[in-house]
Amino acid sequence: MFRQKFAGRIGEHLPRFTLPSATGAPSPLGTSRNGAEVGDDPKAVFLVFIPRAFTPVCAQELQELTAHQPEFLERGVRLQVVTCDEIEVLASWAAQHGVRDSVDFELLSDAKPRGRVARKFAAYNPVAKHATRTTVLVVGDGEIIDRFSSAPSRAREITRYFKALELLSTRRK
Repeated sequence: MFRQKFAGRIGEHLPRFTLPSATGAPSPLGTSRNGAEVGDDPKAVFLVFIPRAFTPVCAQELQELTAHQPEFLERGVRLQVVTCDEIEVLASWAAQHGVRDSVDFELLSDAKPRGRVARKFAAYNPVAKHATRTTVLVVGDGEIIDRFSSAPSRAREITRYFKALELLSTRRK
């Protein structure tokens, strides 16, 4: 049987990926792997690919996601923010914005090799050598149920995250 290569499309199941967090600890992407849950027993995870730390649009998105994090957690959804920046850069960025890595959400480094995971999700710009502004919603069994993007110079609308959560609500019924 021919097995199609993973491309991060809706309906596909997430293979195993692990990236280092801003603290340097390895963190698997997604929610459940062989029955083990990541973080606070999430029902779903938003994988949020961002181009670079310390840029105005990425900072704006980080602040907005941080402000809405309690609403996401209340619905059983965790955030994993992925960028091609080095761990040290992420740690500094988290400190500057008051983000407690793994408490508020995880900041993950896709720097070595550069963009390896972002490429698998078709969320990498090879010319600029950074992730694109792409979000993927993954449910507990690892299935991707939504994905959305915006231009590098535009933040994703927070309302789009809540629209994705509506998909999650209808799926659970």
